[in-house]
Amino acid sequence: MGTGKSVDRLELGGLWRGVINFVGDDVVTPDLLLPLLDTVVPRWAGWTYFLGQLSRKLVDSEDRPQLEYEVACARIGHRLWVEQREQLAGWAARSEGGAITRDQLASWWLGDQRDLLACDEEKRLTQFLKLMTFTPEEVPIIDRLADRKRRDLVIYRVREHLHWLNELEKLRELSMKTWPADQRQRRGWTPEELSWVNSYYGDQAPEVSAETRNGVVEPMELESISSEGNLGFGMTELGYSMYVLMRAAVIDFIDELLEASRFPGVRGSLRCIDCGKFAGRRALGYGQLYCSDRCKKRAAKRRYRMRARQRESRKRPLHSGTVDDPGSRRGRKAGQTHRVGVIFRRSRYPKGSAHDRRLATSDRGISQGAGNRGARDQQRSPPSFDQ
Repeated sequence: MGTGKSVDRLELGGLWRGVINFVGDDVVTPDLLLPLLDTVVPRWAGWTYFLGQLSRKLVDSEDRPQLEYEVACARIGHRLWVEQREQLAGWAARSEGGAITRDQLASWWLGDQRDLLACDEEKRLTQFLKLMTFTPEEVPIIDRLADRKRRDLVIYRVREHLHWLNELEKLRELSMKTWPADQRQRRGWTPEELSWVNSYYGDQAPEVSAETRNGVVEPMELESISSEGNLGFGMTELGYSMYVLMRAAVIDFIDELLEASRFPGVRGSLRCIDCGKFAGRRALGYGQLYCSDRCKKRAAKRRYRMRARQRESRKRPLHSGTVDDPGSRRGRKAGQTHRVGVIFRRSRYPKGSAHDRRLATSDRGISQGAGNRGARDQQRSPPSFDQ
């Protein structure tokens, strides 16, 4: 971790929350990658060395165009997967010499596993380009990819970075399992999810370091330093950018989780039950359900309106007849009559039974009596329905 005024205002757990809150609950697409990097990375540039390097790379005049080009390639690959999956499956099946499962196709196209299917992409490139349909905006990108020097990488380049969509969804799923607002809804991880976390978290290679004065190391000045391996060799611009961000976010996610499990005073995070965003817990601790007072007030207003509608619905009669009421003020003033509801009782006896016929006769008598009195006493108060 770095030091400085910009970092002092940041908190443990804030990086991964910033990533997941930006992603939201929608389906992750390549269109989200560049805005995510531009929004999250500059604020956390002082958190680690590599995030600082990445923040400068995002605005570099040479690196930025290449980064946008790789996102455009990923956008083509994602569109082919969504709109032309059947054609893609047919092409891959002919390469394999038989049908392939959906899981195999998804692992190959979306999982960054180039050698999962034993097909020669260079020899079958012409058939692939004829089978797939590209938009006018995508044709120049495909022509650039189909250069004679690297024709074997055309298909690989359009799906190379699609696995970052799955990586973001995995982090979102773990966040929802680990930090619900109500702790009773917390769910456990699978062994595969733990292995996925360790693939990033184990990359830190931590060491302890301190200044040496006259050959003596002061143990109270020890600091933890994570070299985080060496990056950049063999990585493309988008691959380097997303790996640095994902690794830093996963490490921040686990560090906060370890702090909360070790020290009871650390409250951890929560997912707001109103807006669904993640936030750090405040003084209420595990009794907190909302990320802010604004969400709390909005939820309270929503509950109030719902109860008001329920009260109104209970006041309205379920079954009513109508009689003329010429005795009301409005009727006398306008010389007209208006309708007044007469509540009829529901029979709790079987239809057609003696009790049911007596109750129906009683209701008809009430209605007829009220109508006769209303016609007879037009200048009196509204009719009474007492027998």
